[in-house]
Amino acid sequence: MHVLDAISAAYIAWGAWRGHVNGVAREGFRLFRLGIALAAGRSLFGLVRDGLGEALALGADVSGPLGFVAIMGCTWYLLSNLRRMVESWLGTRFSQHAAMVGAVAGGLRASLIVITIVGIAGLTRGVGALSESFVGRVATWLEQ
Repeated sequence: MHVLDAISAAYIAWGAWRGHVNGVAREGFRLFRLGIALAAGRSLFGLVRDGLGEALALGADVSGPLGFVAIMGCTWYLLSNLRRMVESWLGTRFSQHAAMVGAVAGGLRASLIVITIVGIAGLTRGVGALSESFVGRVATWLEQ
């Protein structure tokens, strides 16, 4: 097992435990917010990368990750305003299984965070060791 895989597995287990403790309302919203932010970052990545490259005279190795993180951050901030409404809906919808569904949501959220961090590191094309780990191969496959 690669070191990156061991660290990723530990973080995902911690995320599942945290989701179990927090319950489905909180972790479900956090998973929803991260999923939407990732989708926005992925869909607008090329446009923002090209715009930053032209406006700031940055190379693609810098403007790509910077643009992706900027889009995710803005989307994350905007979705925080919906928190109360989404948490209320999730809390009533899954009230009987709040801890179990919260653990699943927390584990999925942690998995997305790990894959995103590895994917952003892979965008710089300077990290060759990522291809040796399972998580690195998954992030590379998802990037295509």
